[in-house]
Amino acid sequence: MGFADRPYYGQRQAPGLGGLMVPGGRSVAMWLLVVNIGLFFLDGFLRRMQHGVGSDQMSFVMEWGHFSFHSAVQQGQIWRFLTYQFLHFDGWHLFGNLLALFFFAPMVEQHLGSRRFLLYYLLCGMAGAVLFLILLGVGQAVPPERIPFLLVASPTAAMVGASGAVFGVLIAALRIAPDSTVLLFFVIPVPLRVLILLILLVEIYALMVGGQSSGGSAAHLGGALVGALLIRRAHWLNWADRLRAPHLSPARLKHKARKSALERRLRREQDFEQEVDRILEKVAREGLHSLTWKEKRTLQKATEKQRQ
Repeated sequence: MGFADRPYYGQRQAPGLGGLMVPGGRSVAMWLLVVNIGLFFLDGFLRRMQHGVGSDQMSFVMEWGHFSFHSAVQQGQIWRFLTYQFLHFDGWHLFGNLLALFFFAPMVEQHLGSRRFLLYYLLCGMAGAVLFLILLGVGQAVPPERIPFLLVASPTAAMVGASGAVFGVLIAALRIAPDSTVLLFFVIPVPLRVLILLILLVEIYALMVGGQSSGGSAAHLGGALVGALLIRRAHWLNWADRLRAPHLSPARLKHKARKSALERRLRREQDFEQEVDRILEKVAREGLHSLTWKEKRTLQKATEKQRQ
């Protein structure tokens, strides 16, 4: 799909990334890309520093931020529902997610607005973790041979990636521009609805047959399900626009800064006038010769100010 065919074509360009366009040039999607890339490189650097070249052990960042049933639920580390969304095990996983974000997130952000889009994105990512927990929990209680789609994995199995949130973005893009056409592998034109349907079928199949990637498929489908619900009930996200308290708005902060500066200036002027009055009383009482050099300098400033 060329830029001219996209609904957000012609909007002001966000600084730094040519494909991310939203009104006003402030792109949450751009910052999501930046954070994901930055944490990926930080994780690689720390892993090499901590464990040496070629080690597959987790760095401090990955250890602290990954999601698992054991850490997030049994140990109550609920921040992992958010942090796992910004970490990736390998470059191809990162590249696939960021490529989808680059092309589809700006459309969704323009449709929802920046704050509602960020909330939508994070909720879809959290939904991926929740579906993973549900299928894993039921899989521990029910023999997986009886019911398909259940996960058989260790409670300590780690999960990372933005895929759950990205699948929510894809579902939203499908809702916003269902008749769009994308270039598969940058060559083959495919209707967006067909492409996303094929991707969902692949994920359902992967979850049904099980395997090492089934946990990721659960997260993908969880994000897609909640994304499909939220994009149809976008008004549920309206409270995100109220998270920004009036006293924290740029106009309010600017006014408050000006008011504080004016108050400080008035206090300085009042203190200066009181000091001048004290010096004048001293001159009347003891004479000009009793003044110190500093007091004489203050009187000189008061005289110059009065002339001006």
